[in-house]
Amino acid sequence: MTLHELFIPIMHTILLIWNNSKFYKTPPRLVVLIREICNAIISKARDFASGQTIFSLIQSDETQEAYQKLQITIDICTKFKDAYFEYKA
Repeated sequence: MTLHELFIPIMHTILLIWNNSKFYKTPPRLVVLIREICNAIISKARDFASGQTIFSLIQSDETQEAYQKLQITIDICTKFKDAYFEYKA
């Protein structure tokens, strides 16, 4: 299972938490939960396509690989955002 395939189940779990939890049924608590998930995605993106890696690939004329890493990172973040807005609605 790839990372982006987990976004819908994660959002569904958060929806269940919102609907059933007495503790997390407040916007500030839910914001903290979403923020932690976003921070984990950012951390993985930074590991996958760090600035140092990207610039070293560009300097060694491997711009296509640098582009692919950045595009994959953007696609994953976009899929998370799409899943979030789908469940927010």
